[in-house]
Amino acid sequence: MHANASQVEFKKNVLSRSHTITACAVDPTNVISKLNVKEQVFDLMKADDIAFEAKKDLLIAHFGNSYLKKHKRERMAYASSTRMRELSRLLISFRKIIYNENVSFKDILHPKHFDMTSSLAMHLGTSLKFTCEELTHLIVKESEGFKCQSSIERKLWLENVKNFKKLVESRWNIELGSLANKDLREKNDGRNHFSYL
Repeated sequence: MHANASQVEFKKNVLSRSHTITACAVDPTNVISKLNVKEQVFDLMKADDIAFEAKKDLLIAHFGNSYLKKHKRERMAYASSTRMRELSRLLISFRKIIYNENVSFKDILHPKHFDMTSSLAMHLGTSLKFTCEELTHLIVKESEGFKCQSSIERKLWLENVKNFKKLVESRWNIELGSLANKDLREKNDGRNHFSYL
Protein backbone atom coordinates (compact mmCIF):
# COMPACT_ATOMS: atom_id res chain seq x y z
CA MET A 1 0.00 0.00 0.00
CA HIS A 2 2.85 2.39 0.84
CA ALA A 3 4.44 1.79 -2.57
CA ASN A 4 1.18 2.73 -4.32
CA ALA A 5 0.96 6.01 -2.38
CA SER A 6 4.56 6.79 -3.32
CA GLN A 7 3.85 6.01 -6.96
CA VAL A 8 0.80 8.28 -6.97
CA GLU A 9 2.80 11.11 -5.39
CA PHE A 10 5.62 10.57 -7.90
CA LYS A 11 3.15 10.76 -10.82
CA LYS A 12 1.66 13.99 -9.42
CA ASN A 13 5.13 15.54 -9.13
CA VAL A 14 6.03 14.49 -12.67
CA LEU A 15 2.78 15.93 -14.01
CA SER A 16 3.29 19.20 -12.13
CA ARG A 17 6.84 19.49 -13.47
CA SER A 18 5.56 18.69 -16.94
CA HIS A 19 3.05 21.55 -16.63
CA THR A 20 5.87 23.87 -15.55
CA ILE A 21 8.09 22.89 -18.48
CA THR A 22 5.20 23.28 -20.92
CA ALA A 23 4.19 26.68 -19.48
CA CYS A 24 7.76 27.93 -19.91
CA ALA A 25 7.99 26.46 -23.42
CA VAL A 26 4.78 28.12 -24.67
CA ASP A 27 5.66 31.53 -23.16
CA PRO A 28 6.52 33.68 -26.20
CA THR A 29 8.23 36.24 -23.95
CA ASN A 30 10.53 33.69 -22.28
CA VAL A 31 9.92 35.52 -18.99
CA ILE A 32 8.11 32.89 -16.92
CA SER A 33 11.14 30.61 -16.86
CA LYS A 34 13.20 33.40 -15.26
CA LEU A 35 10.81 34.28 -12.43
CA ASN A 36 11.50 33.12 -8.85
CA VAL A 37 7.94 31.88 -8.62
CA LYS A 38 8.82 29.15 -11.11
CA GLU A 39 11.41 27.69 -8.74
CA GLN A 40 9.66 28.38 -5.45
CA VAL A 41 5.97 27.82 -6.21
CA PHE A 42 5.23 26.02 -9.47
CA ASP A 43 6.24 22.54 -8.34
CA LEU A 44 4.23 22.92 -5.12
CA MET A 45 1.05 23.45 -7.10
CA LYS A 46 -1.42 20.65 -7.61
CA ALA A 47 -1.13 19.10 -11.07
CA ASP A 48 -4.48 20.17 -12.52
CA ASP A 49 -5.89 22.52 -15.16
CA ILE A 50 -6.19 25.38 -12.66
CA ALA A 51 -2.49 25.29 -11.81
CA PHE A 52 -1.54 24.81 -15.45
CA GLU A 53 -3.44 27.96 -16.47
CA ALA A 54 -1.87 29.87 -13.56
CA LYS A 55 1.59 28.81 -14.71
CA LYS A 56 0.92 29.77 -18.35
CA ASP A 57 -0.62 33.20 -17.75
CA LEU A 58 2.09 35.86 -17.72
CA LEU A 59 0.25 38.28 -15.41
CA ILE A 60 -0.71 35.57 -12.92
CA ALA A 61 2.91 34.38 -12.87
CA HIS A 62 4.13 37.97 -12.27
CA PHE A 63 1.48 38.36 -9.55
CA GLY A 64 2.77 35.22 -7.81
CA ASN A 65 6.35 36.43 -8.12
CA SER A 66 5.53 39.83 -6.61
CA TYR A 67 3.45 38.19 -3.90
CA LEU A 68 6.53 36.20 -2.88
CA LYS A 69 8.64 39.37 -2.75
CA LYS A 70 6.05 41.37 -0.84
CA HIS A 71 5.45 38.77 1.86
CA LYS A 72 8.60 37.32 3.41
CA ARG A 73 6.99 34.91 5.87
CA GLU A 74 7.38 31.20 6.28
CA ARG A 75 5.20 29.11 3.96
CA MET A 76 4.69 32.11 1.65
CA ALA A 77 5.18 29.87 -1.38
CA TYR A 78 2.00 28.01 -0.41
CA ALA A 79 0.09 31.28 0.04
CA SER A 80 1.34 32.48 -3.34
CA SER A 81 0.20 29.21 -4.91
CA THR A 82 -3.26 29.63 -3.37
CA ARG A 83 -3.63 33.21 -4.66
CA MET A 84 -2.43 32.23 -8.13
CA ARG A 85 -4.93 29.35 -8.23
CA GLU A 86 -7.76 31.73 -7.23
CA LEU A 87 -6.90 34.08 -10.10
CA SER A 88 -6.64 31.12 -12.46
CA ARG A 89 -10.12 29.90 -11.43
CA LEU A 90 -11.45 33.37 -12.20
CA LEU A 91 -9.74 33.33 -15.60
CA ILE A 92 -11.14 29.89 -16.45
CA SER A 93 -14.67 30.91 -15.41
CA PHE A 94 -14.41 34.17 -17.35
CA ARG A 95 -13.31 32.30 -20.48
CA LYS A 96 -16.28 29.94 -20.21
CA ILE A 97 -18.76 32.78 -19.88
CA ILE A 98 -17.46 34.69 -22.90
CA TYR A 99 -16.70 31.52 -24.91
CA ASN A 100 -13.10 32.54 -25.61
CA GLU A 101 -10.20 30.34 -24.51
CA ASN A 102 -7.63 32.87 -25.76
CA VAL A 103 -8.33 35.50 -23.10
CA SER A 104 -5.47 36.15 -20.69
CA PHE A 105 -5.81 37.59 -17.21
CA LYS A 106 -4.64 41.03 -18.33
CA ASP A 107 -7.73 41.19 -20.60
CA ILE A 108 -10.08 40.81 -17.62
CA LEU A 109 -8.87 43.98 -15.90
CA HIS A 110 -11.03 46.34 -17.94
CA PRO A 111 -13.96 48.41 -16.62
CA LYS A 112 -16.40 46.75 -19.05
CA HIS A 113 -15.73 43.41 -17.32
CA PHE A 114 -16.19 44.68 -13.76
CA ASP A 115 -19.77 43.44 -13.24
CA MET A 116 -18.94 39.99 -14.55
CA THR A 117 -15.73 39.82 -12.53
CA SER A 118 -17.38 40.87 -9.28
CA SER A 119 -20.02 38.15 -9.65
CA LEU A 120 -17.36 35.50 -10.34
CA ALA A 121 -14.81 36.52 -7.72
CA MET A 122 -16.56 37.56 -4.56
CA HIS A 123 -13.58 37.23 -2.22
CA LEU A 124 -10.79 38.35 -4.58
CA GLY A 125 -11.06 42.14 -4.22
CA THR A 126 -7.63 42.52 -2.59
CA SER A 127 -5.97 40.20 -5.10
CA LEU A 128 -7.56 42.07 -8.00
CA LYS A 129 -6.28 45.41 -6.68
CA PHE A 130 -2.80 43.94 -6.28
CA THR A 131 -3.02 42.47 -9.79
CA CYS A 132 -4.01 45.88 -11.18
CA GLU A 133 -0.96 47.40 -9.48
CA GLU A 134 1.24 44.63 -10.91
CA LEU A 135 -0.17 45.13 -14.42
CA THR A 136 0.34 48.91 -14.21
CA HIS A 137 3.95 48.33 -13.14
CA LEU A 138 4.55 45.93 -16.05
CA ILE A 139 2.97 48.27 -18.62
CA VAL A 140 4.90 51.32 -17.41
CA LYS A 141 8.18 49.36 -17.45
CA GLU A 142 7.29 48.03 -20.91
CA SER A 143 8.09 44.51 -19.71
CA GLU A 144 8.04 41.62 -22.17
CA GLY A 145 4.45 40.66 -22.88
CA PHE A 146 3.16 44.07 -21.79
CA LYS A 147 4.61 46.38 -24.45
CA CYS A 148 2.27 48.55 -26.48
CA GLN A 149 2.45 49.55 -30.14
CA SER A 150 2.15 53.24 -29.30
CA SER A 151 2.09 55.67 -26.40
CA ILE A 152 -1.63 56.22 -27.07
CA GLU A 153 -2.30 52.49 -26.71
CA ARG A 154 -0.25 52.38 -23.48
CA LYS A 155 -2.07 55.42 -22.08
CA LEU A 156 -5.47 53.87 -22.87
CA TRP A 157 -4.48 50.51 -21.35
CA LEU A 158 -3.18 52.21 -18.20
CA GLU A 159 -6.38 54.26 -17.94
CA ASN A 160 -8.54 51.13 -18.26
CA VAL A 161 -6.57 49.31 -15.56
CA LYS A 162 -6.71 52.40 -13.31
CA ASN A 163 -10.49 52.67 -13.79
CA PHE A 164 -10.99 48.95 -13.15
CA LYS A 165 -9.00 49.29 -9.91
CA LYS A 166 -11.10 52.33 -8.92
CA LEU A 167 -14.25 50.27 -9.46
CA VAL A 168 -12.85 47.48 -7.30
CA GLU A 169 -11.92 49.96 -4.55
CA SER A 170 -15.16 51.92 -4.62
CA ARG A 171 -17.81 49.37 -5.61
CA TRP A 172 -16.53 45.94 -4.58
CA ASN A 173 -18.18 45.85 -1.14
CA ILE A 174 -21.43 47.26 -2.53
CA GLU A 175 -21.51 44.67 -5.32
CA LEU A 176 -20.73 41.87 -2.89
CA GLY A 177 -23.37 43.06 -0.47
CA SER A 178 -25.90 43.13 -3.29
CA LEU A 179 -24.96 39.62 -4.42
CA ALA A 180 -25.03 38.28 -0.86
CA ASN A 181 -28.42 39.87 -0.24
CA LYS A 182 -29.78 38.41 -3.48
CA ASP A 183 -28.40 34.97 -2.56
CA LEU A 184 -29.95 35.18 0.90
CA ARG A 185 -33.34 36.19 -0.55
CA GLU A 186 -33.21 33.29 -3.01
CA LYS A 187 -32.38 30.84 -0.21
CA ASN A 188 -35.20 32.21 1.95
CA ASP A 189 -37.64 32.11 -0.97
CA GLY A 190 -36.66 28.48 -1.50
CA ARG A 191 -37.27 27.66 2.16
CA ASN A 192 -40.64 29.41 2.20
CA HIS A 193 -41.64 27.61 -0.97
CA PHE A 194 -40.77 24.22 0.45
CA SER A 195 -42.44 24.93 3.79
CA TYR A 196 -45.79 25.21 2.01
CA LEU A 197 -45.41 21.74 0.50
